[in-house]
Amino acid sequence: MKSVWAVEFSRLLSYILFIILLGLITKWWLLSTFMGFLSYIFWHYRQLRKLERWLSRGLKDEDSPDGNGVWEYIVEQIYRRRRVERKQKRKYQQTLARLNEVIAALPYAAVVLDEHFDITWSNSVAERVLGIRVNKDRGQRITNLIRHTEFGYFIRHLHTYNQRLELPSPTNKTQSILLRVTPFSKNHYLLIARDITERVELQRTRKQFVANASHELRTPLSVVSGYLEILEQEPDLPDYAQSAIKSAIHHTERMSSIIDSLLTLAVLENRSLRPDEGELIDIDDKIHQFVRSMANSGLLEKHEICIQTDAQLLLFAVDLDIDSILSNLVKNAIKYTPEGTMVTIDWRENFQKDQACLTVSDNGLGIANEHLAHISERFYRVDAGRDRKTGGTGLGLSIVKHMVERHQGKLYIESELGVGSSFMACFPVERMRYVADLMDVSKR
Repeated sequence: MKSVWAVEFSRLLSYILFIILLGLITKWWLLSTFMGFLSYIFWHYRQLRKLERWLSRGLKDEDSPDGNGVWEYIVEQIYRRRRVERKQKRKYQQTLARLNEVIAALPYAAVVLDEHFDITWSNSVAERVLGIRVNKDRGQRITNLIRHTEFGYFIRHLHTYNQRLELPSPTNKTQSILLRVTPFSKNHYLLIARDITERVELQRTRKQFVANASHELRTPLSVVSGYLEILEQEPDLPDYAQSAIKSAIHHTERMSSIIDSLLTLAVLENRSLRPDEGELIDIDDKIHQFVRSMANSGLLEKHEICIQTDAQLLLFAVDLDIDSILSNLVKNAIKYTPEGTMVTIDWRENFQKDQACLTVSDNGLGIANEHLAHISERFYRVDAGRDRKTGGTGLGLSIVKHMVERHQGKLYIESELGVGSSFMACFPVERMRYVADLMDVSKR
């Protein structure tokens, strides 16, 4: 770098000596100085024009500036930077080629969407699974090719919707596919679709077996229960027989409850809920009615109930499902907590989650962390002995989870040992309605 400026300094010194010499000869010092510096500036201007032409023509060697000193240094730095960029470009191209090979080799359909959900790229599997041909369909809106009502809702409400969706394949209605959309980069999305037909068939077979078995068990169980009730009325039975009959009646009632729950789950799993399906429900009024009903039946004598609700917030949902969700969560809180526990029922908009949440919390014993991920699974028990004593089936939270998810919501469970538990049934903002907004609409 020092030699570069040394050359430039020598050039400037040469021009100054030329000016002095010209001034001595002509005695016109001002004109000599002007002409000398003008020629110096013109030379640099000429090199600058050559540099501009060289850059605009793609850095061709024959067009490169031929000056030395600082201009030679600038050209050299540009050449060096160009070599580095070419090396990086080759590296990026190789990486991109390998990535394309990996994506092309995936057994799943992969589609890249822009911020408007227009197709920018897809792999070969996408043609077989989704009917998308990248050369022909590039630039098409994805909803123009996958014409399904629930998929349209899924795309429009991607940020609040569960980011997975099961649909029949657009290319073969007998096949089932699982769609997943993941945001990446800036306002771009990767849609992954895989064939889950085999899994869906297995699930359908299992559900059908459970439903059939439950139906088949219900009739003989009703007969056994009837006989036990008749025997219980016999006055001449010894004490040990009466105790055995009462125990048998308790277990048949519990078995009937399990069968009813299994049948409910079978219905929930076999029937999806459209986003526009439901009715406006006053959750605040429903909570107060439910608590009054439980108080009248004596179920709240040993617990304290605190209600905190937003009376202006309504929910667009299936009424029977909300009844079941509320009943299961509150009864669980009462059943699995000691006497004197405070149970809080909260209904309001959760601005952090951008959802409307029905929360039932308590300050009871709490649940250990290792159970939280499994507590909503079928027949999962934190304490099997306590469940048998309280008559729990291990299916209540599973039913709640299915009902919430079919409303495009999510069940959140938080707990800490010795502090208490909180169960939040949260619904998407699209199912929320405010009384004031509805009144404004009606006035129009």
